[in-house]
Amino acid sequence: MAIPLYVTLGVSVALVLFSFTGLCGICRQSQCCLSGFAFFLLLAMICMLTLSAFFFAYGEVIDEHGEKEMMDTLTQFYKGESSTSAYSLAWNIIQYKLECCGVVNYTDWLQSEWYEGDPKVQDVDQQWPFTCCKLDKSDISDKDVVDGKLNENSIAAADVNDCYLLDNSGLYTSGCKDELLGLLNKSLYISAGVAIGSILIMLGLLWMTCQLIQQDPKDDQKKVCSDDNNDCAAD
Repeated sequence: MAIPLYVTLGVSVALVLFSFTGLCGICRQSQCCLSGFAFFLLLAMICMLTLSAFFFAYGEVIDEHGEKEMMDTLTQFYKGESSTSAYSLAWNIIQYKLECCGVVNYTDWLQSEWYEGDPKVQDVDQQWPFTCCKLDKSDISDKDVVDGKLNENSIAAADVNDCYLLDNSGLYTSGCKDELLGLLNKSLYISAGVAIGSILIMLGLLWMTCQLIQQDPKDDQKKVCSDDNNDCAAD
């Protein structure tokens, strides 16, 4: 949790410093400050373009690596619906909120250490956690899921029958990987739009900064003197 905070703080401080450099360059007509500001803008655009290209170019690699990590946490570290361990809570929340089951599908749970422990709910053998089931959400709150307070009383007997004993009509059969990737893709499209807008703004600022750098401050002084009919030569 600390790393993203430090990164965000560092980026914020850098942006403030860059903006202050550009402001000083404009107010004091300092070509040195303006050149530094232009360099920072160019560097920021390169970094943004590089990161964008990385995410889009290596999307399949991230997909494969993410599937492996999800499968490892499911098979090795899931402890049950009432567990407060980080991995158990994560899986319960994901399956409950996204209405999915397992990584690729619900049969992934048959490979888990949790399944090998012969779990039961209301004396019924479980092949998957009941967060995979189509629960009556009027009887269960999001807070119970997040706090790890689920127990066999959290699921109605009818839901147990539909999810485990009958035709599995009360089971979410789709995997959570596809649901998570769908959310990630939406975020990437939004991020891409923000990145394109930011790059366009940076290009505009860079162009204006280059125009200010090329402008000679003496020309402005001559223009002011000419407009005021002052004898600048005497000064």
